Parts: sequence; C-alpha cells; structure tokens
Amino acid sequence: MGHHLEKYGGHTMAAGLTIRRDRYEAFRIAFLAVAGELLGPKDLVPAQRVDLELPLRLVSEDLEKLIRYLEPCGPGNPAPVFGVRGARAVGAKRVGSNHLRFLLDDESGVLPAIAFQWADAIPDQWLAERLDVAFRLERDEWQGRTTLQARIACMAPST
Repeated sequence: MGHHLEKYGGHTMAAGLTIRRDRYEAFRIAFLAVAGELLGPKDLVPAQRVDLELPLRLVSEDLEKLIRYLEPCGPGNPAPVFGVRGARAVGAKRVGSNHLRFLLDDESGVLPAIAFQWADAIPDQWLAERLDVAFRLERDEWQGRTTLQARIACMAPST
C-alpha cells in the first residue's frame, strides 16, 4: 500500500498520509481490498468499554474521590467508564446547541447527567424507554456549587 502514498506517518492514536490525486482511485481500491481481507462484521461495530457496571445507589462522593487517585488519565490510562442497565433519562432537556441534560434513574438511585453532542443523535422514543448507559463520573462545578454528574459516553435501549 505504501507505494500509493507520497508520505505517511502517525502513532498509536493517529495517522496521517498524503496521496497524489492521480493515485487516489488505485489507493482506494487497494485499501478496500486489504480491509475486506482483515476486517469482519464485528470489527465494524462500535464498542464501548465499561470498566464497572454498578447500580446508581453506589455512586457517591467517596467513589469520585477514589477514582481521582487514578489520575492523570489520558492515552495509556483512560478514565474509568461505569455502566448502568435499565435506567431512565428523566426530565431530559436540550442545553446549548446539541447537548442533553437529564437525571439518570435506575430505581436504586438518581444521578444528574450531561450528554454532549447527543441531542440531535438520539431518537426521541429512547427518552421514554429504559436505557443501558456508559458514563464517566465527574464533578460539575457551576455557579459556586459542586455536584456529581454522569458524563455520558454511550447509551442505547436496554437489552
């Protein structure tokens, strides 16, 4: 494949390449052929990592303090992702240009939640259904008040 490229490079988290316009179609065909050989249907479905599934009654200030010991988080040390099944998004409202704010309720506990860039992506009927949700726990500091909130990573109808 390299013979189709002018230059290329990258690292574990990114890649870059330059292709001359007259070589683009040949590169595209070669790339699709290699991808067809190496990738299966499961490789093409997004997957969300969940480190710990837990009922919301166990989410607390103590848990948030504990996960801060794992910092700094980033490549090579991702922030923990929690999961809750069968929760409801109560009182969902659009905030900003494309965000949702709601209360995540799994009947064992309630946690404020923010879903950045989800308002246009989520079908309205999902908000009336039970959801399986992956989230990162964070402190929300707003107007001098600090509360815990779930920063939504992924959500889908409960299975």
